[in-house]
Amino acid sequence: LKPSHALRPSKRGAMDLEVFGEALSWPQVLTTVISFFCWLAIEQSVVGPLLSGIFGRELWNTRSAEQKRQCGISATSGIFALLAVLLGLIGLVFPDPAVVVDPIYGRSQFTQTTAAMAAGFFWWNLLADSSGPVLRGNLVHHACCLVTFICAQHPFSPRVTCALMLFEASTPALCTFTMLRIFGYDKTRLFRGARVLFAVLFFLARLAFGIPLTVSWYMDMHALFKVGGLQAHSAPIIYALLVLPIPFMGVNLYWFLLIIRQCVPKSAARSARGARSGAQIVPCA
Repeated sequence: LKPSHALRPSKRGAMDLEVFGEALSWPQVLTTVISFFCWLAIEQSVVGPLLSGIFGRELWNTRSAEQKRQCGISATSGIFALLAVLLGLIGLVFPDPAVVVDPIYGRSQFTQTTAAMAAGFFWWNLLADSSGPVLRGNLVHHACCLVTFICAQHPFSPRVTCALMLFEASTPALCTFTMLRIFGYDKTRLFRGARVLFAVLFFLARLAFGIPLTVSWYMDMHALFKVGGLQAHSAPIIYALLVLPIPFMGVNLYWFLLIIRQCVPKSAARSARGARSGAQIVPCA
């Protein structure tokens, strides 16, 4: 993505307000809030009956409260991931004309609304994961995503915003084998297939695609610095966006090392332990 010569943000609309000097509209704020409560409702009211119908009411009722909480988070995250990948692809394949002209500051209502929806999800996900045993990698990832998708609504780098949605491509496979393990299907071909698919998609989406995307974005930001283009945005937003990719990609690299360690065990005993506990080590993201 190359920065265009149109270095000023798009004009604010009639319903816009300012946050850190940036344009943010009330419809986007409402979308974020509504999104949060929608994902909360899916976790608390939809997932239970859904999984009870798939695995059987008797098996569902024998799961512990913590297992049901993990299933709620996993199933909800899987649903979001499918939606996020679809919306990200739509934004990339059918970009708004303003984004084609200016891929850095072009205003796309579709992308900004998608970012608002994603911000609501990661707001919910951050709180949901904080309600049980805390995995610091999860919290770092969710916090980075939340801030990123809030900042993306100003607007800023809409193409990269859509590309970030594709990082979720590996999440449905992760959520699948997490729930299969909880329901006692960790010796099945489906479980093993989901783990392999997760590892492959994680590498492709978050590293093979994600690292070049991050490097390219930093090159664009460097080019904007040289021509003073970043002065069009407020300092808090710019500094936040410049720092966020570091912990975000750091967490992804850490998770991939865990995946490798689980997929290439040093002994048969370690392999057996990894099959039982792997889904707990690599969190749903």
